[in-house]
Amino acid sequence: MLIDSKFKEDHPLSTVNKIRNILFKAGIFTVEQWTDSGIKGCYSVRIEIAGSHIGQNGKGVTREFALASGYAELMERIQSNYFYVGAFDNELRAYNGFQYAPDEKEFVIEEFMKSYEKPLRPMTDRLQKKSGLHDGKEVYQQCCYGDTLQHEMDFSTLPFQNLQTEEIVYIPVPILRDIYATNGTCAGNVRCEAIVQGLSEIIERNHNMQVLTKQITPPVVPEDYLMKFPVYSVIQNIQKDTKCKLIIKDCSLGTGFPVIAAALISRESHKYIVKFGAHPVFEIALERTLTEMFQGRSIAEATNASDCCYREKEILSFDNMHNVLKNASGKYHYSFFKDDSDIPFNPFEDRTGLNNSTLLKYCTDFFEKRGYEIFIRDCGYMGFPTYQLIVPGFSEIYNYGLTRLKEKSSQKAAGEILCRLENATNSELERVYRYFRFKENFSMENTLSFTLRQPLLLKPAQDIAGFFYIELCIAVHLEKWNEAVYLAQILEHFSTSDKVFCQGMQEYARRMVCRNDSDEALAGIEIFYPVEILGKIQSIINWKKCAQDVAEYCRSLIFSDNKRSAYTVLQDTVRKLKTMQTVHAKEVSNEVCNCSEI
Repeated sequence: MLIDSKFKEDHPLSTVNKIRNILFKAGIFTVEQWTDSGIKGCYSVRIEIAGSHIGQNGKGVTREFALASGYAELMERIQSNYFYVGAFDNELRAYNGFQYAPDEKEFVIEEFMKSYEKPLRPMTDRLQKKSGLHDGKEVYQQCCYGDTLQHEMDFSTLPFQNLQTEEIVYIPVPILRDIYATNGTCAGNVRCEAIVQGLSEIIERNHNMQVLTKQITPPVVPEDYLMKFPVYSVIQNIQKDTKCKLIIKDCSLGTGFPVIAAALISRESHKYIVKFGAHPVFEIALERTLTEMFQGRSIAEATNASDCCYREKEILSFDNMHNVLKNASGKYHYSFFKDDSDIPFNPFEDRTGLNNSTLLKYCTDFFEKRGYEIFIRDCGYMGFPTYQLIVPGFSEIYNYGLTRLKEKSSQKAAGEILCRLENATNSELERVYRYFRFKENFSMENTLSFTLRQPLLLKPAQDIAGFFYIELCIAVHLEKWNEAVYLAQILEHFSTSDKVFCQGMQEYARRMVCRNDSDEALAGIEIFYPVEILGKIQSIINWKKCAQDVAEYCRSLIFSDNKRSAYTVLQDTVRKLKTMQTVHAKEVSNEVCNCSEI
């Protein structure tokens, strides 16, 4: 029997039914979509809110565990308010009198720093160090997005409790969303089960970034050690595909906490995928890295994720670090895959006889011994245990300084400018273009829906193509011809029906690089391409018409109820959830009052 069930406090189907009932009572309906990994023992399902693309993936060694995982992930994201992080209209933002949660507070920077600068100093120190700053105030200035309900305030915050001292600390929402993101958000059948999962994830991602950025060669876990565990049968199933090579690495970095990486390499495509997993129990960590590898993917898709890389600059780029953590599409230095390591492999302590309560103590001790404090927020207002965990100085997932906060500000500005593109100044166009260039290789963020911060119902290829089409239009207007050639090539890759147009656009841009004579370039296009292709290229060159068309299209997608957007579904869902949050907050307040009367 695989061990995962021993550390689940309820049967997986019982968990699934419990969550389905919670969602049904809330008026939220779901759709389940299974992916065939092609590997026995690696099951994957996506759970989406009906009528939208908003949802989460689940994985497991059985279909039941995959379902439970998917529904628990969805509850985690819904209750922690990360299921959708795009824009809301003003009415929905302020619905029931709050943006994020009934217990949020809005601050000006000076007032906030007087109260909370000291307990959050490990966080600001880390962000300052990465950005070359010397004043914590500069960190908080980057949190001023102008999205507070009270215009005179600088940012919204949410309360967290220090797990050791029980002190309450408020943390700015921009930092929670854009620096920590979902790292440490967790859900489970009971409190200790959920928190063990959350702290394990924090350690996993921290070690993942250390291995990546320091170009560490972790030791290989020996075959004879792996053979001791039932999950070895899954490894054998993967290895039946002789075109692939599976490497299991010990990424605990000498801490004794099981952090395992699995690298699946295709000898046909010469590409690979790397996934990390962590848990105090070695076998569960190993199970997770194997099932994560095929979450939402077949074996063919998994082994086509990444290319090998020898360039340190490329490995350490912001987009690569993002892609590694976002969907495992990032690149690792070739040294990661080598057999020889300066770190010896040591067998892990057997913790299979423990329970979740003792495993939780082991996890909290891990951080306490290293001088880190854990902050926790109870998010389980719908009745399923859900938490967000923050470890300042350790769990910052986007740990490349304040660039992430700055790019979020640029994202908001870019979306606003696109909706009035026909009236944009050249400096505004340059700003939008810089944002697009920066985001080109950010997986799942180089899309039109992400740029506009809208829940669009576009196919992935359409979403990406929309992003690059707009970037191409702006590049042509700004006469960035070499970039236009490159963008038309990318657009050709994602386009299903406009490949000839993309080829014609490349030809036009190349001619402009050589001669910078539009009439001559168009004359060449007229000779070698159909008349409709010439017309499409002319429609891009005519900036006034092009900008107006792009702006009208973008405006039609903002807070839209048409078939290209799921905003009405989202709107209905958020209103229901905010109502539940308000009711829960009143119940908690009444409980506190009753206790004080006793």
